[in-house]
Amino acid sequence: MISNKALSEICVTTNEECKLKIDSKIKEGFLLKNLVFSDEEVKEESNYNKKINSPNNSYLATSTDIPTIYLEEGTFYEDYFEITFPVIIKGSDTTDSSGNYISKTIVRVKTIGTTIVYCHDCENVEISNITFDRNGTCGIGVLFLGSKTINSIVKQCKITGTPGEPGSNQFCALEALNGASNITFEENVVEGFHSGQYAAGIGFISARNITIKNNKIDGLDFTGNGVEGLIYGPGTFEGNTIKNCACGIYVNQADLNIIKNKCTNNTCGASLNGLDNWTMELKFNTLKDNTISLNSLDNFDSTKNYWGTTNPTTLNFENSTPKLAPWFMDESMTTLSTPVSSITVTSLFDSMDFNSKLNMTASISPSNPTVPGVIWSVECGIKNSASIDENGVLSSYSTADTVTVKATAKDMSGVVGTKVITISPV
Repeated sequence: MISNKALSEICVTTNEECKLKIDSKIKEGFLLKNLVFSDEEVKEESNYNKKINSPNNSYLATSTDIPTIYLEEGTFYEDYFEITFPVIIKGSDTTDSSGNYISKTIVRVKTIGTTIVYCHDCENVEISNITFDRNGTCGIGVLFLGSKTINSIVKQCKITGTPGEPGSNQFCALEALNGASNITFEENVVEGFHSGQYAAGIGFISARNITIKNNKIDGLDFTGNGVEGLIYGPGTFEGNTIKNCACGIYVNQADLNIIKNKCTNNTCGASLNGLDNWTMELKFNTLKDNTISLNSLDNFDSTKNYWGTTNPTTLNFENSTPKLAPWFMDESMTTLSTPVSSITVTSLFDSMDFNSKLNMTASISPSNPTVPGVIWSVECGIKNSASIDENGVLSSYSTADTVTVKATAKDMSGVVGTKVITISPV
């Protein structure tokens, strides 16, 4: 059994064919360079650790072209854990019958730095069943970096411990960054992460084809985001459980499919930002008991979610009207609300004089939506030429103008009715 040793002190045995292949890779810069992949005595000039495990204590699989390193129970300390070629690293962590994560293989770093595991210029890296304890030394558990870093996965791992460097703002506990692609984070547990607008439990920045699926994320102190996607994609956020964060799901300028996540007890359930050329879809998610349900632009589809209320609260960008209805009335997602489908705005006259009032009327179809009523607003050609109150009473002032009266459905179906009114001199 391997216990309380640095990874660089571990020796493993395998056959000669595998040994030659792996030896060449180690010399290319894999920082676990003291691993011994050999069933022979190691030559002194190799500078490899000379200790050889017995065949019965081997931790390297020989049945695959990609080396597999098995880490048994214990705490492992590394100065710097860098991966630059295909490898599978499996620890001994497991879950109990109730689904609680049980840490058995714990990896820490000794010195202050950005990340525990740094993967770059590599593909086909798989890391699983390991607890990464930041231990006040770093902020990131596993980082995939660069356009040559592809086709890799972190699954069934745990990120815990007090975050250390780099401090805050734009680092995730599990992260794909700057061109990394085809990266998956699945069935991991993340407890706590840095504060800051772009800090998160799991996320990507300037990366492509990222999947974040079936993870459990607890922000612990309401700072940072649960999962986030910043720039590019496409990607998928699916089946994640997120709580106690500043924002459960945060997206800015990325193409994302966001489905079947559960976000509870966050300051904001989800925030979708970006220009019209980005595609974001938020569907079949449970976003309940959040202070703000949604912060979103109106060009993103946020229908068919469960909000835990018939009055979701929104904090909208640029006076937008996010499309939330129809939504599910029950958490089992079997019954949809009845949304407003159309609004017709009418008035007795199509024009009005200076300093006068005109009653506007909104007719809603169907007549029995789950959330009835409209929100009145007016767009003026000349600033402050008119105003409208919550009852639809339009008031004109001392300027000739043409204004557009708007009636927006209260149910956040995105349906708007309009009518143009001309303000004329007396």
